[in-house]
Amino acid sequence: MSNTMISNIRVFDSEGNNRITGTPYDLYGFNRDGIHQNTGTHFDERGFNAERWHRNGTRFDEHGMSAMMVHQSNYDSEGRDPEGCDFSGVNRQGFFRDRFYEYTHIITGTEYDPEGYDVCGFNADNMHRNGTRFDEHGKSATMVHQSEYDTEGRDPDGCDFYGIDRHGFRKRSRWNRELGDENLDNVITGTKYDPEGYDRRGFNAERWHRNGTRYNERGMSAMGVHQSEYDAEGRDPDGRDYDGIDWRGFRWDFDREKDPMGYMPANVVRHIVTGTEYDPEGYDVCGFNADNMHRNGTRFDEHGKSAMGFFWFQYDDEGRDPNGRDFYGIDRRGFRWIGWIGSGILSRCVGHVVTGTEYDPDGNHYQE
Repeated sequence: MSNTMISNIRVFDSEGNNRITGTPYDLYGFNRDGIHQNTGTHFDERGFNAERWHRNGTRFDEHGMSAMMVHQSNYDSEGRDPEGCDFSGVNRQGFFRDRFYEYTHIITGTEYDPEGYDVCGFNADNMHRNGTRFDEHGKSATMVHQSEYDTEGRDPDGCDFYGIDRHGFRKRSRWNRELGDENLDNVITGTKYDPEGYDRRGFNAERWHRNGTRYNERGMSAMGVHQSEYDAEGRDPDGRDYDGIDWRGFRWDFDREKDPMGYMPANVVRHIVTGTEYDPEGYDVCGFNADNMHRNGTRFDEHGKSAMGFFWFQYDDEGRDPNGRDFYGIDRRGFRWIGWIGSGILSRCVGHVVTGTEYDPDGNHYQE
């Protein structure tokens, strides 16, 4: 079964493009010659080849993990994990499961099998292959039990069988996870606002709720702050008003665009005059300019912290922090690291300064 599954995954056309991905590389990152796109060898970064065998000759690495990141103790006698996927990550219905638990059928290259049903047995119209709206467990395509739907076919959140509420917002995904960017817009208007001018949380562009106040039914403002935390001037403990603008003119908002490494940024701060992260004088909300110099003329703010969140005494004579990163968060290998504003923790890599990816010009991963 596994050999057949892998042979279906590793089908390339005359131009060398994979039938499923449409690129020179298959779902595992190998080209038709079995060379991995990142390592340039017959093995990926973890030592597995295109057939999902480890360089040690077994299906598992030194930690007992398979190529699909499942521990060997979780495979049954047929070589399948608890979800029925084999060592190639494909289940008995021919669906490939990636590391994000998204499924792609290896014949169609889509989320649906040749008959038009997904891994849960639902089609694009959210009808189950059994001809009803519910699977054998009584769950709909949006993972709500049939007993929870009212006579109008809506769940407790007011969503229909497509996961769309009465205002036209999709509140539930197929897997009951956080919705992707493409599902955030209103299905009626095609914008982030419904026909009445309110977003999915019930606030309009002026940050007023559809109930006529600044707060929703839980007492939260459009900025996610409880009404009890606002002072008499309508500012939260951080000095931000109902529009998220602080006394310096910086607007705090949430930008859903992901960075090159696929991370969702934290609160994105833009000045209302310049439209950038810097004020008219060229300083950001923490008082640092693009060269990471503070407005006081040094590398450190009034608390002794750098733009990267480390105290002055944590830097060595070369101007590097305990992690070997300079004042720009760049390590000795050229990878740039950042953390959330004010956290002081440089917890994630945002790419190499040359390639802009998680690999340096020689193809070495930032974790190596």
